[in-house]
Parts: sequence; C-alpha cells; structure tokens
Amino acid sequence: SKNQGVSHVKAFGIENPVRSDYKELWMELKEANENSNAMLLPNLMRRVVETYFVDYGGYDKNRLFAGLYCKTKGDRQVVTSLAKWFDEGSHGAKDNLYSMNGEMICERWMGAFEEMFEAHGQGEHYRMMMGEESSWQSQAAKPSEELRDKS
Repeated sequence: SKNQGVSHVKAFGIENPVRSDYKELWMELKEANENSNAMLLPNLMRRVVETYFVDYGGYDKNRLFAGLYCKTKGDRQVVTSLAKWFDEGSHGAKDNLYSMNGEMICERWMGAFEEMFEAHGQGEHYRMMMGEESSWQSQAAKPSEELRDKS
C-alpha cells in the first residue's frame, strides 16, 4: 500500500492473501459442510463441479455422474438427487434432498462429491482443496525401503 507517496510492504508468511473465486467456493463448501448446512452445500458442490470439471476441464456435464460406484441403494439415491440438483440447478430438483437430518445428509453428499473426484481421477485435487493430506504427501513423509537403515 502507499501512504503519502511511500510504498509499504506487508508480510503474510506462508498464507497467500490472494484467492480466486474457485478457491473461495471451496472455502464456502468446507464451511457449509462443517456446519452441516444442507441448504447451501448442494449448490456449492454444483458450482465447484461446474467450474472444475466443465469450465476448466472440458468434461461433458451430462456424463459426470456416469460410472459412480454406489455401494447401497441409499448411496444411489443420494447420487441421483445430486445429479438432478446439478442438472436443474438450485431452482428445481429439491425432491428428497432434505429428508434426513442436516449432518447425516451433508456427510452422504460429501461422500458422493468426493467419489465424483475419485471416479474421474481427480482425488488428489479434492484432497488438496479440502486441506487433507494427499497420497503423495503421505508417501513423501515415509522413507522408502531402500533408504531405511537395515542395521
């Protein structure tokens, strides 16, 4: 900043004060998830998916849910509800979205959301944006067999 024609520099340490709209979406998504906010979470997930997969990645929006692994009928219902929400946006597709308690449905939505990233080979991006340790970070933290002291 400038004060009376003199520039001043402020140190931010390792925290970058510049954030993109995309990064802000992830921050809002994490906050909505932490607060079990079932009203905001699906719309934030839709906006993240559209931005990352469709706008940045060039994926076909209509094929994003194809091939997602659903372990149970309940998982299939959650994925189907989210697919409808993503397809119709926040102006429609509210069928059964709020039929469970907020914490439970948010947990299930986040599981399906993570599965979408995994199914498309983007699990590392999901973990990075959620602030979770990625597999390459955990591997880097472990010494390889060749480097271990064998005495």
